[in-house]
Amino acid sequence: MCIRDSSLGMSDDASVLVIGSLAGDPGGFNQPPNNAGRVQTYLWNSSTYVARSAIEGTNVNANLGANLALSSEGTVLAVVPKQGQMDGDMVCLYGTVL
Repeated sequence: MCIRDSSLGMSDDASVLVIGSLAGDPGGFNQPPNNAGRVQTYLWNSSTYVARSAIEGTNVNANLGANLALSSEGTVLAVVPKQGQMDGDMVCLYGTVL
């Protein structure tokens, strides 16, 4: 799988994978691009990674997912939009991301 303009996070045991796609658009292919960004979490099921929860950017050009960090246990996710473009400079923290 190749994703352009993305960031990655992985738990220490590789059971949780998080991919931030800063050009991701919540509207999908039928909507004009807005570069809101998207963060997708995946869980390893002993043979492949299965998509779980997703966090969608809400502002045009917010580029949510440009920077992210996942705790070593894979339970806490920190997400920062590119250049703090989401309601000012901020860090979004999510607990139990699965």
